[in-house]
Amino acid sequence: MLTFPSIRPVVRITRSKNTVQVVDCPELQWWFVVPRPNEDYAYALYDCETLELARVVTFAPTKLESSTCTKLVEIEVCDNWITEREKKMFPPRIRLLASIDSENARFLSVTNLSFAGEVINTTSQDDSDFEEEWGTTGRHFENNGHFEQKHDGSWRTTGNGGLGEGTYDVTIGDNRFECMRIFDFDADEPFGGELAEAYVERSSGRTVYYREFSGRFYRNSSSRKGEAQRGVDLLELYPDSAQIVIDGELYVQCGCTMRPYDAITLAGFGEPVS
Repeated sequence: MLTFPSIRPVVRITRSKNTVQVVDCPELQWWFVVPRPNEDYAYALYDCETLELARVVTFAPTKLESSTCTKLVEIEVCDNWITEREKKMFPPRIRLLASIDSENARFLSVTNLSFAGEVINTTSQDDSDFEEEWGTTGRHFENNGHFEQKHDGSWRTTGNGGLGEGTYDVTIGDNRFECMRIFDFDADEPFGGELAEAYVERSSGRTVYYREFSGRFYRNSSSRKGEAQRGVDLLELYPDSAQIVIDGELYVQCGCTMRPYDAITLAGFGEPVS
């Protein structure tokens, strides 16, 4: 397993004087791995309350058969949780089949594996909901003013396209990056759903820093008899966590583990990227 600092380095984010209009991000979103063989990819998750290292995820892409237009890559994902609770909750290994071209990065199948390497289950393009859940992810992020910041610090969406919110200088420890900030969310989800906040470096197109947010009442919410029932109040659970308001919906930093984490990739630690 790759070695990461046991305590999260200092992260500073300030708005840049420059403007990045387009970024080419070749990664499988938001897995921080490019489906190209024989390259090293990894990221570390840090607990936002303790700043302690909580999880290390590593990727090992291997080239498979090639056709005239597509190169297939098999990616072994090793998920290493530090705490015993999460070790019992999540599959330790995943195998991805993916491909990339000049416009898109695409998931082709996802297989969950046991500690012993035995197949637990597989979902692929043959499944009806695969494209919606995994499918194709476009490589080009655009900063076209889709998110407009209001005087109170919240954002509203406009009629413009693109996921870019602005250009920021991101400093992680001793490493500085000029990044496009991305807001990726589904506005139609009850209680806001999930919101991905990513900082993608302008020249390499690699994500260096990432945070996951959830709508205030989204976690553990349910739908009964056609009516949505709100879940736990994340603002009450994590009053000091980072918060983002878009179109009046409050998002609190928290993911599917019901804990808030900061993700820093190998690129964010200043490792060479291809």
